[in-house]
Amino acid sequence: MTPLIFLAVSAILNIALDLFFVIVLKLGVEGAAIATVISQYLSGIGISIYSLIKNIQVRAITKLQYFHLKRVHKVISFSVLTCIQQSVMNLGILMVQGLVNSFGTVVMAAFAAAVKMMLLHICLCRTLEMHFRLLLLKTMVQKKKCVFNQD
Repeated sequence: MTPLIFLAVSAILNIALDLFFVIVLKLGVEGAAIATVISQYLSGIGISIYSLIKNIQVRAITKLQYFHLKRVHKVISFSVLTCIQQSVMNLGILMVQGLVNSFGTVVMAAFAAAVKMMLLHICLCRTLEMHFRLLLLKTMVQKKKCVFNQD
């Protein structure tokens, strides 16, 4: 649930910075882009610090002095398809954004807000999916222990 909290804080910060950069500093689209980058970096730094403090496994990674190539290959093989999926989705959003830009600034702002809401929803769904998978895995492990204890 913690990643969702960091995402929510990032979204709120992004909205506040959007208003500041666009309305107060009058930077327009560039200001909105700067606001997004700042809020995403702060969210990433925050979740990284939280993970280093709260998770023993993450702290153990900082003590590694070498990588196992088989593990690196396995991680890359799992992440390549996800990277492709996200790239295609973002490319689609960019293509639609190009069309939306022709309708003026009000429609552009509404579309940007809708995309942010969609991404927040996707993150929520993925977080819930992760928790359900962990719960399922924990239940399966407990059932296996019960079966082994009966023998």
